[in-house]
Amino acid sequence: MEKYPADFEIYLKPTPFIDSDSKEVRSFVNEVINPNKSQFDNLISLYYEVRDRFSYNPYKVSLTVKGFKASAVIKNGYGFCIPKAVLLAASARAIGIPARLGYVDVKNHLSSEKLTKYFGDIFVYHSYADIFLNGKWVKATPAFNASLCDMFNVAPLDFDGKQDSLFQQFNKEGKKYMEYIKDRGVFHEIPFDNIVKKFKEIVKKAAAKSKTDIAGDFGEDALKERKANENIIVYTDGACSGNPGAGGYGAVIKEGDKIREIFAGYRRTTNNRMELLACIEALSLFKDKKTITLYSDSKYVVDGITKGWAQKWQKNNWMRNKNEPALNADLWKRLLDARKKNKVSFKWVKGHAGSVENERCDKLAVSAAKEDDLLIDHAYENK
Repeated sequence: MEKYPADFEIYLKPTPFIDSDSKEVRSFVNEVINPNKSQFDNLISLYYEVRDRFSYNPYKVSLTVKGFKASAVIKNGYGFCIPKAVLLAASARAIGIPARLGYVDVKNHLSSEKLTKYFGDIFVYHSYADIFLNGKWVKATPAFNASLCDMFNVAPLDFDGKQDSLFQQFNKEGKKYMEYIKDRGVFHEIPFDNIVKKFKEIVKKAAAKSKTDIAGDFGEDALKERKANENIIVYTDGACSGNPGAGGYGAVIKEGDKIREIFAGYRRTTNNRMELLACIEALSLFKDKKTITLYSDSKYVVDGITKGWAQKWQKNNWMRNKNEPALNADLWKRLLDARKKNKVSFKWVKGHAGSVENERCDKLAVSAAKEDDLLIDHAYENK
């Protein structure tokens, strides 16, 4: 067994929270380790067992000494980041490896809407275990079990004992996910009073703003929110007979297995106005913060957004240049407003080129323009 300096003794002994001498921790460690393997390899095995055997559940937080103990995680079968880091530190000490606890504040923590309403979007005292391996301290965060990470579309944190494993900075799509805010330092034992005081301050403030009751299953909530926020696909098209003349728009909206169609006809309008209105009416169906990919065969619409033309016209008080006003300013303004409420990507698709959804939108738009009792495009007819 490796020898350590005398001042490392504090990182090897059991404490009231890091109860590495408890029967629960000893039994867990003995079940996981292999006597034929090295300390290093056994520590890696313990990391993955702590990470995945005990589910991450921030809905059930006991702000008590008993609730923060390493042994409590084993008894409960779950824990949040603080006690799970304590369990990993206790496991390391149980096999003779120095370990301490570190804390950081992070933003965009793995969370549900319910949890964010209660605690806000900055999570204080996010915890990790700091373990002394091969002559250096290495950070390891066993909080988020692999199945939960999959629900949030982020890769689980691996640990090789050589590099720090602190938090998921990016999700699987390469988008920024968690942000480091503040380092609160490392400790040989939980700074229990400081953590509880800060937690109670946050919960008190949050409770004044929200009546949210943290109940239910965190993993189930995460899965529901992931499904709700899965990418929505929208196809749109506009049509006009005469241009100007009788016109219509159509849109096909795909949300997972659910498909919706919308359409309407106007007695006198233009093709471009119907292309714009198709997008506006489709996007108006969604509440804020949805991820939407919108396909249109109109270069006028797609280029107007993706090349920044519409934003420039709006900035210039809806003038294309010093002498020419931007056409259809009323609809462009509505489209920009609708786009702000959600995360919308505009993509061009070639019309009449085999896209089933685009062809369907075209049929809806043409058919709508031929209906009786057509609507009135007041902004166009009264210009």
